[in-house]
Amino acid sequence: MIGHVLFSANEVITQDYSYQHQALDIVGAGNTVSDVIAYDDGIVVLVESNVPSNNTNSSGTASYGNFIKIKHGNNIQTLYAHLKYGSVKVKKGDYVKKGEIIGRMGNTGRAFGVHLHFEVRDYNNKRKNPYDYLWKTNNSPVLTKVNNEVETPQKEPTEIKEEIPEKDISDAIITEESTPSDTTIFENKEYKYMSLADALNEIYVNNSYEYRYKLALKNEIENYTGTNVQNLSLLKKLKEGTLKAAY
Repeated sequence: MIGHVLFSANEVITQDYSYQHQALDIVGAGNTVSDVIAYDDGIVVLVESNVPSNNTNSSGTASYGNFIKIKHGNNIQTLYAHLKYGSVKVKKGDYVKKGEIIGRMGNTGRAFGVHLHFEVRDYNNKRKNPYDYLWKTNNSPVLTKVNNEVETPQKEPTEIKEEIPEKDISDAIITEESTPSDTTIFENKEYKYMSLADALNEIYVNNSYEYRYKLALKNEIENYTGTNVQNLSLLKKLKEGTLKAAY
């Protein structure tokens, strides 16, 4: 089963989950702008739809701009922030279905470009790693990771980049969080050639030397220098579906 939050179903991560950024920042493939959809069936519990633009000095609730929070029946809540002004299609108390369009990616609140800021929380507002919820059960990747710096979207303005909000929405409590899951796996079982960089590029994963070095450390390949033997070892794991993603 695949989880999606964009109607285009081609999510690209521009900023990962971390202790300081307890969410995923997402755009469409090729830096495209898409409608935002509900991750799953649920009840809308919080909505802000009256923020006309971005404000990089905003904090608290205002830092999310226009946002929607949905409570689902499996002990999780999802939050969709920085939505485009005038695009929010739901109100508090509405029941939404999985895949229903609820808004559109925007640049409102404390944002520095058009994207979706997506959070997953439990009923106690403890944040979870959204990557674990947007993943196939067979461990093949749903989302594509890229460098944090990406090109400007052609249809809507400014660089796709965000600074971390100073505060969270008013009903949330920040507590100690877990680090990204070690179960995140990359795979490219269809790749038939012998280039690790090309195989990573084919699934839109950062193929720079710096990232391959991190992959080597994550996958217990010591003293990585980019040799053919080391790259083939990583490529073998990628083809087998056992290559652990690095953060």
